Amino acid sequence: MQQKKIKLAFITDGNAKDINVWSGTLSNIANALEKQKDVEIYYIENLKYKRNYIILAMGMVYAKILRQLGKQYLYGWTINIAKKYAKEIDKKLPKDIDVVFATSGCAAATAFGYLQSKCKKVVYTDMIYIDLFNDYPVFNNLCSKSKQNVFTTEKNKFANCDLFLFASDWAANSAINNYKINPSKVKVIPFGANIERNVSDIEIQTIIKNRPTDKCNLLFVGRDWKYKGGDIAVEIAKELHSQNINVHLNIVGINDIPVHLPDYVTNHGFISKKTEEGKNKLNKLFEEAHFFVLPTRFDAFGIVYAEASSFAVPSIATKTGGVATVVKDNINGMTFNLDDAPQIYADYIANLFNDRNEYEKLCLSAFNDYKTQLNWDITGKQIVDAVKEIF
Repeated sequence: MQQKKIKLAFITDGNAKDINVWSGTLSNIANALEKQKDVEIYYIENLKYKRNYIILAMGMVYAKILRQLGKQYLYGWTINIAKKYAKEIDKKLPKDIDVVFATSGCAAATAFGYLQSKCKKVVYTDMIYIDLFNDYPVFNNLCSKSKQNVFTTEKNKFANCDLFLFASDWAANSAINNYKINPSKVKVIPFGANIERNVSDIEIQTIIKNRPTDKCNLLFVGRDWKYKGGDIAVEIAKELHSQNINVHLNIVGINDIPVHLPDYVTNHGFISKKTEEGKNKLNKLFEEAHFFVLPTRFDAFGIVYAEASSFAVPSIATKTGGVATVVKDNINGMTFNLDDAPQIYADYIANLFNDRNEYEKLCLSAFNDYKTQLNWDITGKQIVDAVKEIF
């Protein structure tokens, strides 16, 4: 007898297939779930409450006043709005839905603490927001009211859900410790790479072999120069250059860099993956890179590291947030302490670059990690398997 499909309501305040939302992560999760034969997806999208311009306008005025006092107010994140979202979701849910599902990439996830529906409730997220109060620029200097709103909506969400899926061990442990969640309700399922890769092992081996032995190419991709460690990436390149290594650093994502760049550093500015030209250029930079260098000061996960692995490029990263779940030492790269000097990074890169056999082994290991762990097909299957366990 054929097993009954699980009917899953995918909740988002926007469009679940919009590749511009959350850097494409939301649409990749939706597509990954659609590929699973054991579930039937029902979308509840474009929730209307966010369009209540009177409430938002009042919040914006309040936020402006607080900004003058050096504080931030999240006018789109209040308990009242979360309850309104919940009321709208409950009203739109078909009676035969088995599971309601949302990600931290949509504001409607705040509603999960107030849903009245008796069906199973599942949230997939890469972070616990209270962890960001001091580490993430958007949450710096939050006023006490916003902090309380964040804490209360998260607390109620965790109390009202049946399963919590986290992209990293860091987020999972934080939720368990801060909100006393039953560990049996928690699963760690890493995000996949937000990039389409359909290459064989033979093609990857050729890509690796084509990387030069007399020139070390580094690649940095990030939108925030300070928080992604752009200045440190440049210092690492300088240190390698001082060791008489023929190094070249390519920078992507930053149009205006606030420091002088030596002639062995090239800034490509922002490259759009929405165009074929941009996609091909970025793919070429990844394929030719020996190392992906992103010494981020904070990251909840870091999908771009997974993307580097899809090109068999080892990542040079930092021990912060959930990065250690996606970049595993000696598997697909190496993580360093936040206070490590550029020389420590450079010495590791130089030693590996000068040992071609070990370097190529790490590259192949990185690609294997992408194939077996860091792709959306694997993630989609793991999500559905976890959901099936709560029935």
